[in-house]
Amino acid sequence: MDRGIRTLPPANPRASSASPKPRRVVVVDSWNSSELAPPERDSKMGVPGRGQHPDAPGLDRDRSLKADLGRMDFSHQAPWAELGQLFGGDAFRFQFHLSPARAGWLEAGQPPRATLEQRAMLLTAARDRTLVWGDGADACWTALEPLLGDSLRDHAGDAAEPRERAAGVSQLWAPDFVLLRRVEEEFRFVAGSVCFPSAWDPVEKLGLTVTEVHGPVPGLNPELGVRIRRFLNGLRPGQVFERQNWSLAATGALDLHPGIPFPRIGRDTPLEAVWFRLEEQAFVSFDEGRSLLFLIHVRTWPLTEVLDATGAAEAFERMIRSMPPEVARYKGFGPWAERFRTGA
Repeated sequence: MDRGIRTLPPANPRASSASPKPRRVVVVDSWNSSELAPPERDSKMGVPGRGQHPDAPGLDRDRSLKADLGRMDFSHQAPWAELGQLFGGDAFRFQFHLSPARAGWLEAGQPPRATLEQRAMLLTAARDRTLVWGDGADACWTALEPLLGDSLRDHAGDAAEPRERAAGVSQLWAPDFVLLRRVEEEFRFVAGSVCFPSAWDPVEKLGLTVTEVHGPVPGLNPELGVRIRRFLNGLRPGQVFERQNWSLAATGALDLHPGIPFPRIGRDTPLEAVWFRLEEQAFVSFDEGRSLLFLIHVRTWPLTEVLDATGAAEAFERMIRSMPPEVARYKGFGPWAERFRTGA
């Protein structure tokens, strides 16, 4: 099929020998799903016994973050076959793909040295845009820090100010993090260490509610806004979920802050020059439910490698062709997607 760009590679179902163990993924399209169950946190997070998300009854199961669900250690990995689930369905639509959280999210893990070196550089040279701190942030961090792994806590150093302690931890912690504080019925963005944003500016989001943060995303709030608020408000202290989100870029660079120059996907960008950008995200309720930790771990690979590993070339093409033009423009590849749809 000639669309003016290289035809997608044929499906290849083989998976890398280093692929992680497949995990049950739940697509949350309505909150009466009997397949959604929260993981149990260990006693360090202060959860007394088994609990379930109030909007997700069923699945009577006792799970801890130490359960054998695979481990999140932030190490380098080749793309794995299960990423193809991100392109599931007959057409594009916004979805939550949730699963019980893996162990290791609150520990240092084994990230590539280059990742930590870049974080340290950005937290020093670009502190104003990478470490944002607002009202309520000190209380959030003070409640969170005791829950972190020993090596992360040790890296907080001797600083008295919570912001400086968070900066120390963030140099050793591979994922970006956002701290959210409950204000009435909504959570607000009160702080964050965001070194590797996917074309968004944390400074602009500081102080906003989750609904307001998502405001610029075409169609997201009308389609999922209520469900997102119900999910976040229903999390109990110690509960942890994770999900994956994806986008495309013209570079494998991790730092795509909108204020710095980086290449963009254009109408004529060949498939081989497009990069797949995966965000592994985790949600952690703490501080007796008053605060949430949102973690974002970014991985990038050439798109062709992902399509080869997943065998999902046809499903990916279906997603791009059915994606609303305004969503594709927001994601930064509007003309490329239009060419994909029309072949013009």
